[in-house]
Order: sequence, then C-alpha cells, then structure tokens
Amino acid sequence: MTNEMLNQILTNINQLVYKNEDYAIRSIDSNIDIVNINDKDCIDQNSYEFYDFILIKNNDMTSTIKYVGIILDMVTDLHFYILPNFRGKGYLQASLNTSILPFLSFYDEDRKVQRLSFKESQIKEYFINQFGFKSIGDYEAEKNLASDDVKLYDDTNEQKMKLSNELKNEMMKNLIDALLKIKMIKRQLDYARGDTCDCEKFYLNEIFWKVKNQIFDEQEAKE
Repeated sequence: MTNEMLNQILTNINQLVYKNEDYAIRSIDSNIDIVNINDKDCIDQNSYEFYDFILIKNNDMTSTIKYVGIILDMVTDLHFYILPNFRGKGYLQASLNTSILPFLSFYDEDRKVQRLSFKESQIKEYFINQFGFKSIGDYEAEKNLASDDVKLYDDTNEQKMKLSNELKNEMMKNLIDALLKIKMIKRQLDYARGDTCDCEKFYLNEIFWKVKNQIFDEQEAKE
C-alpha cells in the first residue's frame, strides 16, 4: 500500500468520510486506536479480510485533526505514514515501544519479533538508533518483542467501541440484507445444479441469530 493511499485513508478518517456502519474502532490507550474499514482499499481482496490499521492520536486536543499517523499492520511488516506537518515531533517515540508493539505482541502471541522493510537506508538506521531494531539485511530490520524497552501491555486502558441505537438498527438492516443475498446466491446455484437440499440454510440462520443477539446484547458483544 502506497503512502498516497495511506494518506487518503487517514484523511477520510479525520474528515469523517466513512459512515458509522462502515468501520469498527476501539481505543487502545491515550496514544493509539485500532480501526477496520469496509472500503475496497482497506480489505485484502484475496482473503476478504479487513486490514488492521493503527491510528496515532494527536496530542493537541484543540486541533481539528484527530489522528496524525496511520500504520498498516501486515504482520511481517508495518507500513508507517505520518502527516508531513507532524513529522519529527516525537509521535513514534511516544507510541511505538510503549503502545504499538506491546499491543501487537499481546493480541498475536505467535508474533515474537516484528520485522520492518525499508526503501531507504537512512530510515532503517533511524529505527535502529531510535527504537532498538537490529539489521537483518540491506533494507530489513527486526526487533524482539520481549525486549526490555517494549512495555508490557495493559489492556485495562482499552475503551471498547460504543454502539448507538442508530448504529444497532443499521447493523440489523445490513445483517438481514446480507442473509437474504447469500440465501439467494445459494438458491440460484442450487437451481442451476438441480439441487433441492436446503441443508445450509440452517447454518446461515444459526449465524444470523447469533449475530442478531450480539447486536442487542451489549454484554455478549463485549465478550
């Protein structure tokens, strides 16, 4: 994903372009939020999974710009983009070893190291000197997430996403639409093959009712 694409996604988030039903967001701590976005540029088209984006918060509460940076988590690499006017102001220093890497390590137990790739050698040297990464190639570096300078993650600072009644109603409408569309696709395929078995509809209905109950049962949704 290019810097231009990350800049556009970050701009869309700051300018509230995405509708409430098109993204899921939660606050990790005072430094970062995590977001998934239902937009073609924010979805892995091979696996149909949402990319995880880490948003770096603006520490100026009076600013109209809520987020100053965005990081695409590709597991084996992280793609960083900081808005030009906020570079060199310590935002990565305040969040990488204290919030971002601890969060990634906590929620992905298999991630023992974090690797980064670079297009420019001076940026690689910056991460080595500032954040303790070790060189593993001309344009690659990695960091052991068990390093002493990586803060232990504290999930008590997290703030879960709040669901308004308006959003719940929109979620319910989208859930019904999705169920009917999947059922129609399945029925068309059945008729094309001359198959009259309705076995899968019970599985689809089970998923539908489980998700519906989660929408209107906040305790279950939190769990």
